[in-house]
Amino acid sequence: MSALQQQHQAHRERMGRLFPPQPVRFAPKLVRAPEPPQLIARPLPVEPTDADLWEKAEVVCLRRFAPRVAQDQDGPRIKDIQDAVAKHYGVRVLDLCSRRRTLDIVLPRQVAMYLARMLTPHSSPAIAKHFGARDHTTCLYSVRKVEGLLPFDSNLREAVLAIEIQLSAGRV
Repeated sequence: MSALQQQHQAHRERMGRLFPPQPVRFAPKLVRAPEPPQLIARPLPVEPTDADLWEKAEVVCLRRFAPRVAQDQDGPRIKDIQDAVAKHYGVRVLDLCSRRRTLDIVLPRQVAMYLARMLTPHSSPAIAKHFGARDHTTCLYSVRKVEGLLPFDSNLREAVLAIEIQLSAGRV
């Protein structure tokens, strides 16, 4: 045995005394958890507090699921919707398409995106491009936000209806 091998053997013996080998422990056997009970989905009982509010919410839902305007029909263009919304809220079309996120611009932009989605056959990405090259999820969020507010906010509901009437009459 060479000198190097003897040094190595002596080192292993010292280490063995300092750190004795631990017994090997095996992990317990995994047991599969029992299946959870099947839940039955039932609608929650909702008592309408204001019949007029529920009727208006129905109108909003019907409008959302109504078929979109066909491509060949004469409907408002996105530019017409932007003009009408900007005129109604007293902002510029450039502000609707800008990157500004102040409250006086955000709500008109969301209303314009909502109306563009409801009154035109354009997709969310196409609408978002008309509003300053935004992401299509911004359009989706705007539509859902306005749909959520319409049944509860009478001022917003009146504004949307006024703009729709203005667009249907062709007065932009």
